[in-house]
Amino acid sequence: MRGGKALHGSRLHILSDSEIQNIHHSSLEILEEIGIRVHLKKMRTLLADHDFRVDEGDRTVKFPAALVERFLKKCPHGFVLRGTDPDLQWRISPETRAWVGLGTPFRMLDASGR
Repeated sequence: MRGGKALHGSRLHILSDSEIQNIHHSSLEILEEIGIRVHLKKMRTLLADHDFRVDEGDRTVKFPAALVERFLKKCPHGFVLRGTDPDLQWRISPETRAWVGLGTPFRMLDASGR
C-alpha cells in the first residue's frame, strides 16, 4: 500500500528469466530420466496411450521432454475459479497474483471480503 492505495500494476519477480528456464529444463530432465511413480493403473494406461514410457514393474512413468513440451502448448492460457455464488468468479492466468498458504485454499475472499 502506498498513500492508502494498493499497487495493482506491479509484479514481484523472485527469479530471473534464466533461473526460471534453468528450473524448467532441470524439471524436464528429472521427468525424462527418473520419472514419477504413478499408483493408479488407469492413469498409467492413459499415459501409455499417449506415448509416455510406463514401467508396470515399479509403476513409474517417464515423460520425454518433447512430449511434455507438446502437451504444455495445449494447456489453456487461464481458467476461471467459480464460487457457489455464480457472481463470484476469478480468472486465473499468468498475470494473476495470488498468495496462498501451503495447503489448498478452500475459502477465498476478494478485496471486499466477499
